[in-house]
Amino acid sequence: MCCPRGYNLGHSNLGTPDRPGRGAVCSSWLEGGAVFDVTTLGSDLKATVNLATAGPDGTTVLASTDYYDIIFH
Repeated sequence: MCCPRGYNLGHSNLGTPDRPGRGAVCSSWLEGGAVFDVTTLGSDLKATVNLATAGPDGTTVLASTDYYDIIFH
């Protein structure tokens, strides 16, 4: 699995040789007040995008794979 530029990779299944990246998560840090979009994929496979604002102390942003190992960020 590859993470977008500026994200760090966190592995969860390194002990599974046939799917070592399954369930991995990419994370990044945003400064307080930063505006970003949150993309979700519904069970109908339609994407929804919503704007969000980081709290005053900043926030950690996570991007993970869905069932089919497609990453959205």
